Amino acid sequence: MRRQLVTLALSALLAGLAGCAVPSVSPHPVLEHPDAPTTETRLLTIEPESAPDERQQLLSVLKLKDHSLTVVVATPTGQRLFTLKDDQNGARFTQTLTDPPFPASWLASRLEWSLWPLDALNTAWLGSDWSAVETPQDSGRVRRIQEGDETVATIRYQNDRLISNAPVTLEDHQTRHRITIAPLSERSP
Repeated sequence: MRRQLVTLALSALLAGLAGCAVPSVSPHPVLEHPDAPTTETRLLTIEPESAPDERQQLLSVLKLKDHSLTVVVATPTGQRLFTLKDDQNGARFTQTLTDPPFPASWLASRLEWSLWPLDALNTAWLGSDWSAVETPQDSGRVRRIQEGDETVATIRYQNDRLISNAPVTLEDHQTRHRITIAPLSERSP
């Protein structure tokens, strides 16, 4: 019974992504960049632009080790939903309770766009149609992810530090979802 409830919760959470066209995925940056996160526990809030009241919160533990990125995603009660693994063999889901309705490379790229240093992204994207630009805004900054002339995502940081105790918000313009990556103390009501 519990497994069915978790499966239903994940399906409801991610149903909006299933109907979207396949979103763009950029080349991956070097995972062992010295300023990339190493181990972070965060609260992921995913909400469709068209229905912000349908937002869902998930726990995540991101770990960077031995040239690979591992992200464990769980319900707020701690039930593991899936693990994202990204390494020299590409991005893939392992240990899934139910198959997520989006590609592993989509989630990996959105986390990298939000959490990796700007220079690591632009170095990985040399010679491609991809670029990232940051501009100061209020007490933080805004990062725009571009594929050619199209803005694929807008990322808002509340301060100048890449990994901090402040939330990071990614607006995915292709899937029309907002993803907030926040410290666990930032639980929304």
